[in-house]
Amino acid sequence: AWAQSTGIVTLVSIPVAGGAMGPSGSLAVEISSSNNNTAGAKTIRAGLNATTGALVAATTALTGFRGAVRVQNRGAENRNYSSSPSGSMGAVGAGVSWSVDTTQQWVFNITAQIAAATDWVVIDAFSATVTYGP
Repeated sequence: AWAQSTGIVTLVSIPVAGGAMGPSGSLAVEISSSNNNTAGAKTIRAGLNATTGALVAATTALTGFRGAVRVQNRGAENRNYSSSPSGSMGAVGAGVSWSVDTTQQWVFNITAQIAAATDWVVIDAFSATVTYGP
């Protein structure tokens, strides 16, 4: 997945089957990305469906990011929380609360946005693990 547009570009979409997490389950996503080494801002976000989501990385002169974010159902399948993303480089944002009905199929997106069209961001690798929680 590659971004070289100044708009928000969806780099990865992970569909999650309805009911797969249960009322207390989670989705854990690990992300590894690369980008060119310039002063231009490069921002990676992770979120549910069309939601902008948690800021995962905001880099300028760094050449990549490796991080993780977890979406957790909070005792009900329509009360979700994303933990504060953890990462190895760049700024990392706070957690986000959602009200997405996970009894229906939903999508976890990883997006990127760059400040200059001459910059680029690429997702080198990602993994996603769904854990059912009763």
